Amino acid sequence: MKTEGLKVLLVDDNSMNRKVFNMLLKSMGSIVDEAASGVECLELVVQNSYDIIFMDHLMPFMDGIETLNRMYALDTSLNLDTPVIALTANAISGVREMYISEGFTDYMS
Repeated sequence: MKTEGLKVLLVDDNSMNRKVFNMLLKSMGSIVDEAASGVECLELVVQNSYDIIFMDHLMPFMDGIETLNRMYALDTSLNLDTPVIALTANAISGVREMYISEGFTDYMS
């Protein structure tokens, strides 16, 4: 699959997860920005427009759900209509519905 030129924001506090996901996305032609926290994510979404955002759920200080809610509350966000995919190790039954109800477009486990 090629994603040539797709502008992606990757939000995850785990540097190894970011490195692996970043390499995968870049190998498919994506342009990737990284944020190591919800705070960094909020700084980037007011500066750049993205085609898609991948966001870790479990981050310290501000988790992915709180970050998503704050992003949608920002009048200056350039990404109010951008799909946001939750990243999680949680693959139990009903988790997709939980992420959708929290405002994510979908999730990846």
